[in-house]
Amino acid sequence: MNHETQTPTAELRERPVARSSPTISSSHIGYLALIGASVVLGAAAILGNTTVLLAAVLAAIAGVVTLVYPMVGLLAFIALNFIRPSDWIAGLATLPLAKLVGGGTLLAVLVRYLPNRDFRYNYTQTWLLAGFAATLFISIPFSFWLGRSVELSTDFLKIVIYYLIFVNIVRSPKALRMAMIVTMLCVGVLAYSVIKGYLGGAFRAAADIGAGLFGDANDVAQVFVTILPLAVF
Repeated sequence: MNHETQTPTAELRERPVARSSPTISSSHIGYLALIGASVVLGAAAILGNTTVLLAAVLAAIAGVVTLVYPMVGLLAFIALNFIRPSDWIAGLATLPLAKLVGGGTLLAVLVRYLPNRDFRYNYTQTWLLAGFAATLFISIPFSFWLGRSVELSTDFLKIVIYYLIFVNIVRSPKALRMAMIVTMLCVGVLAYSVIKGYLGGAFRAAADIGAGLFGDANDVAQVFVTILPLAVF
């Protein structure tokens, strides 16, 4: 009998046991989201505002779905920024739906891609945006209007964060097409609101829908002009 041969039991004893590292699964994300949703719903119930309670329920559902499917959060964030239901539904002004959905989408992206080292950022556009943002913040101490400079710099930082969310979620032509369709539908609703206001006698027509962001006619015109390349594409 050959002494070099080993039984399977001996091989198992000598082979090091691989220890699995803890991972975050979609079920864990769902449990955390449900706990957070319970806290939000409890706070809304204490306030006793039906509109806020309904919005909190929708936000909780969107939060759970977003953490599992970040694309849903991205599309909801696009729609909320254009349509802005808090501008035309009483009681929602105190509930920042867009910020909640956007923050949940950012959290979903970080949880999904950072542990796997699949977070995408190393693009030329990323460094250009980061450099422009750094220039804005460096110039704040030398500005004439300090408060406005801080506000504008912070707003541009939000754009950089949204860009990182977008490039990490939209990873296929199908996803890009879906985001484009949702954007165009929202702009169509915005255009309908502007035409309705113009036909109603408004000389400088601005949108009733999305008035919190596009209440000025110049802002609305800028949206329509910048959306033209996307519409043609």
